[in-house]
Amino acid sequence: MLRTVPLMPRRTLCYGVVAVMAFVVCLAHAGNFTTTDFGAWGSDWTAFMACFQVEGCAALSKFPLAHMLNSAIVSALSPVSTASDALWLINSAFVLFPLFILVSRDRSILLAGVYLLAILISPIPRFYVNSGALELQYGVVIGLFFYSLFSLLCTERLGNRHADWTLLATTSFLLPLYKDTSFFVIGASTIFAILVGTLCRDSVFRFRRLALVFSCVALPMAAALLAQLSYNQLRYGVPFPIAYLAEAEATAPPLSISVGFLIGSVFSPHGGILAFWLCAIFVATIGVFLLGYRPNRLALLAALTHVVISLLGFSLWWAPFGWDSWGNRLMVPAMMGLLVTIILTSRPVSGRSDVTMVADLAAKDRMRRILGRRSLIICGALAPFLGYSAYFVAVSYASDIHDMARNLHQAGPACKEIVVQLQNGAGSELWNSQLYYDCAYERMTLIPSF
Repeated sequence: MLRTVPLMPRRTLCYGVVAVMAFVVCLAHAGNFTTTDFGAWGSDWTAFMACFQVEGCAALSKFPLAHMLNSAIVSALSPVSTASDALWLINSAFVLFPLFILVSRDRSILLAGVYLLAILISPIPRFYVNSGALELQYGVVIGLFFYSLFSLLCTERLGNRHADWTLLATTSFLLPLYKDTSFFVIGASTIFAILVGTLCRDSVFRFRRLALVFSCVALPMAAALLAQLSYNQLRYGVPFPIAYLAEAEATAPPLSISVGFLIGSVFSPHGGILAFWLCAIFVATIGVFLLGYRPNRLALLAALTHVVISLLGFSLWWAPFGWDSWGNRLMVPAMMGLLVTIILTSRPVSGRSDVTMVADLAAKDRMRRILGRRSLIICGALAPFLGYSAYFVAVSYASDIHDMARNLHQAGPACKEIVVQLQNGAGSELWNSQLYYDCAYERMTLIPSF
């Protein structure tokens, strides 16, 4: 029956469905703006410009340079847009940018639909598209970096790949602007994946290819690091992010607490990565395989390694979820990067376009690949987690954003006492106290309800 459907109407229908889904992704926040850190960094551009007119730059926030650049865009749009609308436009542009890559290559309109569906069945559209938190932007940049890097490393011929070179250089420059430690974390993830690929003979990388690609990474990243260090020098008089370093030193949790933070970051019913992301990643993976695609294994390994390193790193931070958050906000970059990597690096097994494969692949063959014995066992094991993840996403869409934020800060007796002490002017010593750790436990074990 599928063979008899004309190609153009089917393609038009696909584009129409994708357009509607993109529209829903951008508007699912229903006008609710979650400020998160915007109150701290929103005026960074004004403070930066004032540095050249008055002595000192004390008014600049502790946040990295990317926040100041967002502040500049918000300021430039202020005559025609509110700050919340400006951030909505910026975040929407980032989350939809992978669609431009998919559609422009005329291979993946169905993959674009899978990507948007995965986004829609996560809390991302509800909480982080119209938000002062920039983790969503950072996550897309991470995914685009892994995509462009391994596209260049693993292609048989470089040929006319100007777009990939440009994207790789751009994302390499942007990464350190969002987080100072990107150079180490992303670098370690990439090198590990390449070493595994080489040792397992999954891929053979010629020295000239590696040198060209890593030059395209290293030079822009070095320029960005220099810009970030200069920004720190302007703010603090030293090139290091001393505000973050001082905060980390003053609030470092004991190892036993960090182990609990690590477990909660994965399994917490209030937005651990399984509750927050499992439905989205599962649908993306199943969708890719059903269409006859496979992600690049080395890019996938790099993205997964980045997830693991991020989990370990944030378990050592005093607020592994982020204090103002819905779910594990600090893991949004790594998990969003993983989702974008799965979608963008996927290639058809047969080398044909997705529209052709949908017409030509037999349904029985597709189901045999997806519903094999191993897959059924895996799906059965994941079923309880998938069910709870679906529940968490449903609560995210059905509940009022601001009410949920208030409930989170009132999760139990310890959290209520924390709020009182903050109102009374408590300092950073609160964040490594037993009272705070009790509050963190209350928040991580809280099961949200409609």
